[in-house]
Amino acid sequence: MTTEKFYEQLLGVRLPWKIKTVDLSIIDERVDVYVEFQGKAQCPKCDKEASIHDYASSRSWRHLDSCHMKTFLHCRLPRTKCDRCKVKTLAPSWSVASSRFTLMFESFVIKVLLATKCDTQTAKILKLTQKEVLRIKNNAVDRGLKRRGELEAPEVLAIDEKSYGQGQKYITVLVDHDNDKVVELRPDRTEKEVAKLLQSYTEAERQKVESITMDMWSAFKTTSEKYLENALIIHDRYHIASHMGKALETTRRVEQNSLKEDEKKSLKGMRFCLLRSIDNRTEKDFTKLVGFESGNLDTARVFMMKEMLRELYESPLTAMEAQIYFTSWIALAREQSIAGLTRVAKTIENHLEGICNYFHKRLTNAIAETKNGFIQELKTRARGFMNWRRYRINILFHFGKLDLDPQ
Repeated sequence: MTTEKFYEQLLGVRLPWKIKTVDLSIIDERVDVYVEFQGKAQCPKCDKEASIHDYASSRSWRHLDSCHMKTFLHCRLPRTKCDRCKVKTLAPSWSVASSRFTLMFESFVIKVLLATKCDTQTAKILKLTQKEVLRIKNNAVDRGLKRRGELEAPEVLAIDEKSYGQGQKYITVLVDHDNDKVVELRPDRTEKEVAKLLQSYTEAERQKVESITMDMWSAFKTTSEKYLENALIIHDRYHIASHMGKALETTRRVEQNSLKEDEKKSLKGMRFCLLRSIDNRTEKDFTKLVGFESGNLDTARVFMMKEMLRELYESPLTAMEAQIYFTSWIALAREQSIAGLTRVAKTIENHLEGICNYFHKRLTNAIAETKNGFIQELKTRARGFMNWRRYRINILFHFGKLDLDPQ
């Protein structure tokens, strides 16, 4: 078998394309494969038989390494001429228009990117520049979004915010709860940007959404009410738990600073014991908590209210029953006259309907929070994203479940 025949099989070059010569440079660790066109041509636009007008300037495409050496294809692409479409450049079978890489090489780069989740590391492994890696990634996402076409709305959506860059900069992420994927994201969390996000679906598709989970950011709620008319708005229970945890920790710190030295012993070493969920408590934690709830400390009363809230969420209540219990909890929390607890009571009261909607389907925003964790990992590997567009491309590339393959 000749070297040319070997590389024809290795590279998948088929008629009317034919390998003319192969140059091997051991010193440069490089293989250059020269391809020429042989046979009849068809117009790339209308597919009718056409004459060859002339040949374009020589172009090069990076291919997968062969024999541990960089491999490049070179070819002067023929330009066809037909009566209808005039002069058009014939596309090669091994690449897509305007690309400087073969389909097989682009496919391999995408697989490495998905594995490493880092442009720099991928560029180093494949001996590419970061700009070349970024170009392949951008093209893959553009291709995936075109293939995705018009979106079909799921029954359940989730929406959340994520910081990026320096200062108070946020993106808003829309997650398909049913299919566990990021649908789209926008560069802010204003009502205008959230509206654009929800309009990723047509009006008819938006009618199919039955529920949307979110935190208590007003723009999320207001815009969802406007654009998702049939959707049940559910405020995440873990967001409430977070507010309660902050109130407990604030109360403990304030009280510990105000107590006398001999009284501080009752709060010593209690921080994580009080904040842990019941499933994560150790035997030592339970020992510390014996008799603590019945104490006269403000911290003990806030802890008691936190536990009541947890038990309320875990009870098999209907949404209507939950509303009655939450109303009682709010009244009891206010009676304690503890600043942090009063703030939580006010927050729950202001968002009572969305909080109680949890009891219809017991849905949380955990899927969006999980995606946020993965996005944070991506952000850490990249040492941050100052550019919103690059941030969007990376998130859709890794978590959009797009069809990225160029072939």
